[in-house]
Amino acid sequence: MRHLMKRIVSILLTLAMALSLCACGPETPAGSVAPSAAPALTADGLARAAVAAAGRDPDRLEKLNDMLEPDALTDYIANYYGIPAWEDCAIYRAGGAEVFEVAVLELADAASGSDAVAGLKQYIHGREGDFTGYAPDQADIAARGLAAARERDGRCFAALLLCEDPEAARDAFFGDPQDSPAPSPAPAVSAGPAEPPAVTPSAPAPAGPVTYPGRTPFTDPDIDDMTVYDTSAILSAWEKQDASGLSDYDRAIYDAAKAVIGSQIEPDMSDLEKEYALYLWTITHMEYDFDHQDPTVTVSRDSFTPYGGLIKGKGVCLGFASVFQLLMDMAGAECITVVGAAYNSEEDHAWNMVRLDGKWYCVDATWDWTYYNDMGYMRYFNVTSDFMAEEHQWDYNNVPEADSPSPWTPPRNPDFNGFWPW
Repeated sequence: MRHLMKRIVSILLTLAMALSLCACGPETPAGSVAPSAAPALTADGLARAAVAAAGRDPDRLEKLNDMLEPDALTDYIANYYGIPAWEDCAIYRAGGAEVFEVAVLELADAASGSDAVAGLKQYIHGREGDFTGYAPDQADIAARGLAAARERDGRCFAALLLCEDPEAARDAFFGDPQDSPAPSPAPAVSAGPAEPPAVTPSAPAPAGPVTYPGRTPFTDPDIDDMTVYDTSAILSAWEKQDASGLSDYDRAIYDAAKAVIGSQIEPDMSDLEKEYALYLWTITHMEYDFDHQDPTVTVSRDSFTPYGGLIKGKGVCLGFASVFQLLMDMAGAECITVVGAAYNSEEDHAWNMVRLDGKWYCVDATWDWTYYNDMGYMRYFNVTSDFMAEEHQWDYNNVPEADSPSPWTPPRNPDFNGFWPW
């Protein structure tokens, strides 16, 4: 019993001393918030800190580590980030129509930080091109993206910071774990938006004299299969008003296109009126297929044909151009499809040209899908070749030249609820 009492007294004295020590420490003012813990010096700890600093909740984002098999994740990092060797990684992204992507990799070689930054800069440049024209606000985020690397105790980490506040994310990436010595200087940090890397042309520029010296030279990016869908059977059936011989795929396109023509075209319409009605229908009844911007997804071939836009309601640029082309052909208005490029010949792109009263005009339904629905006006309706050449590239010597101003300015979107750009 005596031993038990001594034990209880000893325990009580120990507790009293602990409480006394706590009372001697600094008090936290009422209403104040204790500082958050510094990020752990791991790929995931640094990535989560960067994501949070950029204003996002990492738990509400896609984590590519959990979505891809190990071999696919390795291929993704090697093929897109240009980093062949790494020990650990954490990749958070929004996916879909958002460019947001924050990745941190612990490199296998501590001396490879500058090479990793160079690869990530090139990836940033490519992502800006992926969203240029399709989602200008996301392209702007990509243009401000940063890549950085830091070394500590023989360990090197590289970061990709494609987010709304890349500077805050970078500061968090360079934050230190709790109770650790000060970090060594970072070996490589991008000071601003990535500069475009040198581009190796995948195809030679058109031979012959340069007839348009003020325009960016065109080289075929040759990234996507930009073969234009053959609609000859559909148009033949339309001319005969007999679709019985069509395949199921073409019959679905035929029926959908016929319904659009029936709802939009009147017998007494001019070609300009037909063009506007069908263009407006295209950009208000289709959506862009942002699977095309996701390196981890294989885009359905339907998105490159009239089927995607008319049946599924979505498509990539060639899908938009193919839908508009087919509708114009069925309406009896002259139209062609131009397969060219954008973003300094680094991205495949397609659009149309129409001929009104003997004069050619350029239209880009894909990019106007964004401008009309998100900004309230059409930017690429019946514009000149010189205007298009500011952001588009094509075989200038073998495509008609549009050199006349538009005969008519289309009205603004009456349903637009935002602010006009001017």
